[in-house]
Amino acid sequence: PFALDYATHLWNHLLAEYGNVIGLPAGVSPIEVFSGSQSRHDALKHAKTWGSPSYVLDPRLQDGKKIPKGEPRARRGHFMGVSFKHASNIGMIRNLTTGYISPQFHVVYDNEFQTVLGGYEDNEALVPV
Repeated sequence: PFALDYATHLWNHLLAEYGNVIGLPAGVSPIEVFSGSQSRHDALKHAKTWGSPSYVLDPRLQDGKKIPKGEPRARRGHFMGVSFKHASNIGMIRNLTTGYISPQFHVVYDNEFQTVLGGYEDNEALVPV
C-alpha cells in the first residue's frame, strides 16, 4: 500500500504534457484541477526514490543531547513515501530493525543508492561463463 500511495501522490502532482487518459488539458496537474488553484509543484521538487536507503539522526541528537564516542549517529531505514499528516517533505521511514514505519524529520536520503554495496559487477553469478 505504501508504494501505491506514493505513486498516487506523484501522479496527482505531475503535469499533463499533451493531455492524458483522464482528459486533463496540457500543462495542468490533477491536484490543480481538484483544488482550483495553480500549484508550485513542491511535491515534485521534494520527490524521493521509493525504497531508497535513508539515514535518520539518532533521537538523542535530535533532542540536543550528546551520545558516546563510537556509537553511530544515525540509523538506516527505507523511504516508504511521504507523510499525509505532516508537511509534504516529511518522509515515512521503515526501521530495518523493528519494521516499524514512522514519520521522520531529521533524515538524509540516498536517492541514487550510492551507499549500498554490491551490484552486477560484484556478483559472480551474473557473469557469463
